[in-house]
Amino acid sequence: MTGTEVQGAQVAGLLNVTGGSVRGAQLAGLVNLVRDDARGLQVAGLVNIVGGAARTRHNDGRPAQARRLLGLPRLLATDPTAQHLAAPSAMSLPGPLVQAAGLVNLTGTDIRGLQTAPLLNSARRVAGLQLGLVNVAKHVKGVQLGLINVADSVDGVSLGLINIVRHGYLHGEVWTSETLPLNAALKLGVTRYYSILSVASQPFGSRVHWATGFGIGTASRPHGRFSWNLDLLDWYLLKQPGTEGTLLSYTQLRPSLVWQIEPQGRLGLVISPTLNLGLYENDGSGTKSEFGKNQLLFLDTTTGKTLVRLWLGGQVGLRF
Repeated sequence: MTGTEVQGAQVAGLLNVTGGSVRGAQLAGLVNLVRDDARGLQVAGLVNIVGGAARTRHNDGRPAQARRLLGLPRLLATDPTAQHLAAPSAMSLPGPLVQAAGLVNLTGTDIRGLQTAPLLNSARRVAGLQLGLVNVAKHVKGVQLGLINVADSVDGVSLGLINIVRHGYLHGEVWTSETLPLNAALKLGVTRYYSILSVASQPFGSRVHWATGFGIGTASRPHGRFSWNLDLLDWYLLKQPGTEGTLLSYTQLRPSLVWQIEPQGRLGLVISPTLNLGLYENDGSGTKSEFGKNQLLFLDTTTGKTLVRLWLGGQVGLRF
């Protein structure tokens, strides 16, 4: 444990605690705790925690708030001045920071480089790559890669199943199509890349089809009241009664033209031609699928136990 700035290397079998800042390498078997800033390399077996230095100018208070939240000021206090939250020991340091932990990275300052942990990464601003199961940042200039990505704004891309960007791309859509009349989807991310979570149903006919889907897409900037999207969705149709041993899925490519119903409004009319590839697998105990059978087919053939259908379709709906 040290109450001063570390320059060079700090290595411990279990725990490193620094009351100042780190410029160099900090390696610990379990935990690294830094009151102010860290620049260089920080590796821990479990957790890295960096409070982030306050600024004498343009101070927005967030690093100090992070230290208060983490309880670092009292924990790392080694002299009377360190007992006061308004008296940090160091200014913000320039340079990159590569931060890797076996479980969690919590950083009240900026990351320029790489922040990676299996469970959670949290930083104020990220210029580079955030890699983990859950990634959280105020501003990202680069890439967030994980299952769940959360940011205030992104200059780059958030790649994950759920991408929540406050000043990003967030839209819902409902539409009807030739195969599944009732569809709804949520689009999350930024204009250059967003993820799509969708659900659909075919409630008419002798059997009810239900489907869930996931996809990715990109959107153009508005040109007057018009814009376009390009989406790629993969659907999984749930098994139906009487079709034991069967599995139906299909992939859908859909370019969309969107017309804003009201200038500067969110409600828009969406028109989309679609290219659909349907795969139906049958182990011999079920019945042949009729899904996509009566469409404008380019391909309708069986390879082994797999029925393959390729057809053109269309969709009309609303975006909000």
